[in-house]
Amino acid sequence: MLTPLNRRELTTLRSLGDSERIRQALDAQGIEYQVKAKSRTSIGALNMGSRELLGAGSLLNQGSTWYEIYVKKEDWEAACHVTGLGSPR
Repeated sequence: MLTPLNRRELTTLRSLGDSERIRQALDAQGIEYQVKAKSRTSIGALNMGSRELLGAGSLLNQGSTWYEIYVKKEDWEAACHVTGLGSPR
């Protein structure tokens, strides 16, 4: 089970298709992961959102949702290898 204490961010993506490709690679290797989708258009206490600052038209050509993918810290190197995200730092 992934918790904030035993996980590490693998990547952040703006494309649902790229997110799905990463998820399929992790599934194929049996690596547990967690995906968080964050909308750039939502209003929060510290985030006014892009729509309010730039207008809705500015969101047409860019992804308004970001996908953060997390894996267990102990699986991070293997996840980097199987997803092709480069060598661990």
